[in-house]
Amino acid sequence: MNNQFLRKYGIETVVNFSMFQIDGVDFKSDAVYSSGDVKIMKDESNEANTSNGFVDEGQGYSLILTASEMQAKRIVLYFVDQTSPKAWLDFSIIIETYGNVNAMHPNFPVDVESVKGNAVTNINDFKADVSNLDVAVSTRSSHSTSDIMASVIETGFDFKTCIQVLVAIMAGKTNGGGTGIYNFRNLLDTLNRVQITVDENKNRITVIITKDT
Repeated sequence: MNNQFLRKYGIETVVNFSMFQIDGVDFKSDAVYSSGDVKIMKDESNEANTSNGFVDEGQGYSLILTASEMQAKRIVLYFVDQTSPKAWLDFSIIIETYGNVNAMHPNFPVDVESVKGNAVTNINDFKADVSNLDVAVSTRSSHSTSDIMASVIETGFDFKTCIQVLVAIMAGKTNGGGTGIYNFRNLLDTLNRVQITVDENKNRITVIITKDT
C-alpha cells in the first residue's frame, strides 16, 4: 500500500492512515506499535526510527511527525511489523513538503504575506497592467449607445431596426390577412412596422419594413 501526502515544511504534522490484515483484504484495527515498526527516510538519507510511534484511533491510526522530521523535500515512512509472524501488511507513505525554499514545492500554496509583499515590491508592474486595462476600458466606452444602435446587422438594416422588427412581430398588433397582406404594427400602434404579402398558398411575395424617420 502506497499513500502520498502534502504537508508544510518544518511544521509538526499528524498523518492518518489505515492498516490491512496480512492477507490484504480486511483492515487491521488492533495493531500495537513496537519500537522499529516505523522508519523515516528524508531526501534519500539513511533510514531511522521515527520519534513517535503510531496510535490506534479505532478503525485507523495516526502518527505525529515532529517539526525536525518535516524538514525535507520528500519524506518516506516505512511501516514494517517486527513480529513474526507479521500482524499487518507492510506499507509505506510518501510526504512531499511545501511552503519553504527547501521544500519540494516552495511556492505552493501562495502565502498571503508573500502576496502582500510582492504587491508592494512590484507596484510599478501593477500600475502598468492597470494602465493597459484603462486603455481597453476607455476604448470600449467610446462606443456610445447611438453607435451601437446604428451598427449594421445586415445590409440596409441596423441594430435598432432589427430590434423594432422583432418586437413588432412578437408583441405588436397584427391586422390584415384576408387580403393576403399581413401588417405587424409597432407597439405604439402608429404604423405598420412590417408588411408581408403572400399568395393564395401563403407563400411570401414581398416584405416591406418601415423604419423610423
